[in-house]
Amino acid sequence: MARKGDPKKGMVRVKILPKDPLVARNEKLWPVEIDIACPTPASGPTGPHSVVVDYNADLDVRFAPAILQANRSFRGLAGKSNEALLADFNFHQVNVWAIVERTLDLIEDQYVLGRAIPWDGAGAVDPDASRGLPGECVLRPKHGRATFFLL
Repeated sequence: MARKGDPKKGMVRVKILPKDPLVARNEKLWPVEIDIACPTPASGPTGPHSVVVDYNADLDVRFAPAILQANRSFRGLAGKSNEALLADFNFHQVNVWAIVERTLDLIEDQYVLGRAIPWDGAGAVDPDASRGLPGECVLRPKHGRATFFLL
């Protein structure tokens, strides 16, 4: 459901897929627009838990980051058709980032873990630590282990 006006302070407006892109396309489950809590958003996208760096190890190419606008939404995604969104690198960057941020926010909720996870800086899609797997997301809590998300 589309929302009117800019997101409230501390929120960011994103479009996300409710399922894997192939499943979404086959079942006609198109992106939905939501506002997520993020006190420190930036281009990339970047937030308090994660940073997305879109790197293709096969091509040795780092794609341009999604740009956060002053209205706290990401540039170039609002007016695109559903099919065009599914082919857009910036949409996939924002989609992955929003899902990681929201998931970690839910885990840290007062009714689940009840505290912040002591991160050693923001987690990142880190091509140097991905062992050659394109699009692998590496999150490093302070205990030194990494959590990997294949993108």
